[in-house]
Amino acid sequence: DKFYILVQNYADLTVEDMTLDGTNLDKWSTTDGDSYTLSNNSGTVNITGNTTIIANDDGDKAFAFDVCKYQNYDAPVVNVNTTGKISGKIEVSAEISTNLNISGGTFTVEIEDDWCAEGYVPTTIGEGLYGVMEKTVTPMKGDVDLDGDVDAYDLTALARHVGGIEPLTKPVALKNADVDEDSDVDAYDLTIHARYVGGIILDWGEGLGKEAVAGINGTVYMTLAE
Repeated sequence: DKFYILVQNYADLTVEDMTLDGTNLDKWSTTDGDSYTLSNNSGTVNITGNTTIIANDDGDKAFAFDVCKYQNYDAPVVNVNTTGKISGKIEVSAEISTNLNISGGTFTVEIEDDWCAEGYVPTTIGEGLYGVMEKTVTPMKGDVDLDGDVDAYDLTALARHVGGIEPLTKPVALKNADVDEDSDVDAYDLTIHARYVGGIILDWGEGLGKEAVAGINGTVYMTLAE
C-alpha cells in the first residue's frame, strides 16, 4: 500500500519544464524512510528547462532523484541542466558516480566533484543552496583540449577542427589553438603545433606565421622565419 516512488525510470527520458513533487510520498519503511521523487535505474535521462524536483522532507533518506544501476540493466546516465530547483538529497551509486552530469540548477545539497559535467565545478549559491559553475581555464598556447598540457591530444583536436570534423567552440580553446597569433585557426597553426609536439621546435617562436609555411606536393613544410 506504500507509494514511495513518484517516477521509476528504466528508459531514455526527458523531463523538461516540469514540477515533480514528492512531498506526499510515503516512506519505504519506518526504519529506513526511503522515498524517491525520480528514481533512475537505466537509460539516458535529461532534466532540462525550468524543471523543479521536490523530495519528501520527512526522513533522512528522502531523495529528489537517484542514479543507481539495477541488476543487469545498463547503468543510467543523468544529465541535469535546469534553471529550476532540486530540493532533497541525491543518491548516486559509487561505481557510476561519473554518470551524473550537472551543468545547471539550484540544489539543497552540496554537489560532489564527480557529479559535475565536464568543464564545471561545484559552487555555493547562497545559504543552504548549491550549484555548479563553469571552470575557469587559464589560456595556454597549444592547450587545445584545455587539460593543462600540450601534447598529441591537442594536436588531434586541432586537426579535427581544421578538417571540419569537430569544430572547436569554446573561445579559450580557439585562442589556445591560434598558435601563430594571426586570429585565424587553420593549417598553419596545425603545422606549427605538430612541430612543437614532435620536438622539432622548442618554443612557439616569435616570427612564425603564414610566410613560414610552404606547401610542396601536398606536404606542409615549416621553416623558421627570420
